[in-house]
Amino acid sequence: MTKYEEIAKSEASKYHDYPGLLGILWVGSSSFGVEDDLVDIDIRILVTGHDKSRPMQQYKISNIKIEIDEMRLDWLLGNTGIDSEQAWIIEKSIVLYDPDDKVAVAFDEARKKLSKTDNKKLLWNNYSLLYSHYDLEKSLKRNQAITAYIISSNILDALSKFIFLCQNKTVPPQKWRWYMIRKDKLFDMDDVDKLIRLNLLNSGKEMVLLIKEIQKKCQKIMLDLGFEKDRVMEPWRF
Repeated sequence: MTKYEEIAKSEASKYHDYPGLLGILWVGSSSFGVEDDLVDIDIRILVTGHDKSRPMQQYKISNIKIEIDEMRLDWLLGNTGIDSEQAWIIEKSIVLYDPDDKVAVAFDEARKKLSKTDNKKLLWNNYSLLYSHYDLEKSLKRNQAITAYIISSNILDALSKFIFLCQNKTVPPQKWRWYMIRKDKLFDMDDVDKLIRLNLLNSGKEMVLLIKEIQKKCQKIMLDLGFEKDRVMEPWRF
């Protein structure tokens, strides 16, 4: 048992008599294996839908920040889209207390819905968002640096979603996508690593070329998944 797990269980045990309690979850980075000086322990008290009975609490134990807050079960079960925050919590959280097995039953039902979700449209939308290099080239030629940064960031954001969706995996929150991609070796990171090391204003042309190489990899993935070749390889994408 890690020190994070030990602390999470110990703190959760203090809330077993919480008003309206359905169960207790351990969520956030420490629950799925992140261990560094910046990690904290997030505990969520699952309750039925009502106004909060207590404000969020934050304190430290052994120099580790603890955050205790309520989470409504109906909110958690209200969106089981594969790219939702709720789906990620259901998949990655650790149940610390479930006195009547209500959380286990609810999570099992939610996972069944998630597994039946057709994410092809979502995958296609994020694939299409990868093709903004023309706008990036125009903004660079016009010396619109802020716009160029936004467009390049949006491309990387769409790529991060695409990588999970094309493998039918639940999409993490934005701040953990690239961590999980690298950790689980979900994508060839060579071109991505080169891209983020470049200075946009001094290496704009090279960045566009790298983005086009990444797009080619994504095209191959889409073709391997059986998407229609004429649509995947539409001329406007190049």
